[in-house]
Amino acid sequence: VLQDTLTQQIAILGKPHTETLRTMLKLGYLYNIQRKFSQAEEMFRSYLASSYYLYSKYHKDVLNVKQNLANLLLLQWKYDEADA
Repeated sequence: VLQDTLTQQIAILGKPHTETLRTMLKLGYLYNIQRKFSQAEEMFRSYLASSYYLYSKYHKDVLNVKQNLANLLLLQWKYDEADA
């Protein structure tokens, strides 16, 4: 359901839209819980790339997603990426 919603939101609203970003975030969290780390990483990175059109890089949501991405990278033993 979330993937279908995201696809429709991107088509209708575009990626840099608050509702689209919220769905990306939910999908990223879901993939993380399901231990689908590469898909979760893709969602978090996509969120970050799109969020800069709407938010400052210091916005609390952006910082939270960056922290979640770093934790996810650590789980995948991608230490150099997590440190960057």
